[in-house]
Amino acid sequence: MPSSLGAQLAQILPLLVLVVAMILITWLPQRKRNKQVKEMLEQMKKGDWVRTIGGISGRIYNVKGDIITIETGPDKVKINLTRGAIATVGDAAVEADGISEVETRTAVESKETKKKK
Repeated sequence: MPSSLGAQLAQILPLLVLVVAMILITWLPQRKRNKQVKEMLEQMKKGDWVRTIGGISGRIYNVKGDIITIETGPDKVKINLTRGAIATVGDAAVEADGISEVETRTAVESKETKKKK
């Protein structure tokens, strides 16, 4: 009887190791990313470029608690948002498809140049 128990354990053990490995492979990187996103959102300050989850990009005008006011567009329209609505701050590496500050500045400057003409 004990030898059959050992044989069963030998068959189940690799499966258990794979399940634990898969859990760790998926859980640890997500935990690290969540920590980076939290730090990014806590370090926002006036003047930083941001992109919202809806795709609106602009410069932070004011930060009061969880309420962020951004300026966007050539008319400097001010929009109030919550911290949770911010997808990317500046050129943060947290979001792979995030905008970079240089790309945003270039887009804003080209619009301002067209407006002056």
